[in-house]
Amino acid sequence: MTASTNASLRPPRERSLSGATARAAAGTRTRWGMTLAVPTVMRTLEARFHPQQKDGGDFIVVGRVVWEGDTARPVVQPSTEVLIRHEQATLLSKVQYLVSISAHESFERLQALRSQFWTFVEVH
Repeated sequence: MTASTNASLRPPRERSLSGATARAAAGTRTRWGMTLAVPTVMRTLEARFHPQQKDGGDFIVVGRVVWEGDTARPVVQPSTEVLIRHEQATLLSKVQYLVSISAHESFERLQALRSQFWTFVEVH
């Protein structure tokens, strides 16, 4: 039997790493392969209208503002309570307006809103 001089027959520990194998050994992630389903984060604020100002205690739940995922745009979902009231269009349009002007970081900005008649409370 003759000894082989072929480099590819070396034991695995002696092989040099290149390409994807080197990146994997170095702890670097590659962007190929199958993407797995990751649960999305859903954040929700309840939009409350205080007809007698915030200190009055009574409020109307106008709807919910929902974000699905970190980069999602907020969606206003009307509550059943506001749908049976006559002023539904006015209250919903005001919530949509407040959401639109809060733009970037609207989840945090709506919670910090300084208003006598509106609050946005996080719900789970």
